[in-house]
Amino acid sequence: MQVRYPTFDFSETSPHWNENKELSQFINAGNLIPAYIEPFLIKVMRKARAELDPVADAELIADIDTFNQQEAQHMKVHRAMLTVVRENGYEGMVPIEKAYEADYERFLAEKPLNWLLAYCEGFEAFGSTAAESWVDGHIEDRIEGADPEIVKMFRWHLAEEFEHRTVCHRVYQRLGGQGGPVRAYLRRIRGVYDAATHMNGYAVKLCDYLVSVDQQNMTPEEKAASDERLKQAKKVRAVPSLKNVVRILMPWYDPAKTTPPRRYESALTVYAA
Repeated sequence: MQVRYPTFDFSETSPHWNENKELSQFINAGNLIPAYIEPFLIKVMRKARAELDPVADAELIADIDTFNQQEAQHMKVHRAMLTVVRENGYEGMVPIEKAYEADYERFLAEKPLNWLLAYCEGFEAFGSTAAESWVDGHIEDRIEGADPEIVKMFRWHLAEEFEHRTVCHRVYQRLGGQGGPVRAYLRRIRGVYDAATHMNGYAVKLCDYLVSVDQQNMTPEEKAASDERLKQAKKVRAVPSLKNVVRILMPWYDPAKTTPPRRYESALTVYAA
């Protein structure tokens, strides 16, 4: 694993950065998740780090440090993209952002470490197995004419998600096993569910707000067409295939055995320090 410091120029980026405005907004809304979950992940990993043995867990501790530095870069870039959207007529998104951020502060204050680790592992499981959508370009036929800075940003981020895919899983296996293997497994599965429903709920709420602003001055016919494009956009989720979802849910799930995207190494080589 390696910490990289790529730069992306969003100075000419529009909220409608691709020909399908509704798909642009759907993906814009997805920036909400890394912008606020990344600092949460960092704080949870710091809590976990303090529980590890400095000698026996030295390798895992080093990986946590690299993981946290990568996640800090992801947060900065996605917050920059949210700023592009917010400052171009979508100031009403702020309450959604604040509510999402507040949830993570509440989780940190109220939830036990094993719950926090299960949530983080749930998020990371989806992130690493969804990498091929952007890294291998599977989504690119749906975003013709897209701003290349957006495509490069997501490709870099998801390649790094794959690179550090084992960290949260290993930490959970090390510290989240209270109550025996069956309870630890069930807790992990609940973490997958909690993470997916929580994150996606806020992303959908933000997407619906962004599109509602775009539709304010549309005719009924234009709005109906926009609604249909939004319906189709929501089907273009950069999420794992059904096969990968099943694999995540298995008791023997091990992210270290996940097949890397074909362009994985080349995507990271571009930004090597």
